[in-house]
Amino acid sequence: MIDIKRIEEIERLIFDFEIQPAMQEFASLTEEVILASSSLPPEKLEKLLWIINMMNSALSNKDYLLLNDLLEYELTPFIITL
Repeated sequence: MIDIKRIEEIERLIFDFEIQPAMQEFASLTEEVILASSSLPPEKLEKLLWIINMMNSALSNKDYLLLNDLLEYELTPFIITL
C-alpha cells in the first residue's frame, strides 16, 4: 500500500521550493503507483491514468502548484479508496 505520508512530503518539498528532491520522491512514488495499478479494475485504472496524465502535464509546464493540487486533491483521495 502507498503511504500517504510520502505524498505529503512531496507536497511539503514543493511548497518549500525544493524541486529537485521533490521530483526524485515524485518519480519513486509514480513507480510505486504504477506497480500497484496492475490489480485495479478498469474504471479505477482509467481514473489513475487520468491523474498521472494530468500530473505529467503539470510537470511538463513546470506548474508545481498544479502538481501539488493534483497530489492533494486527486491522487491522495484515490489512494485512500484503494
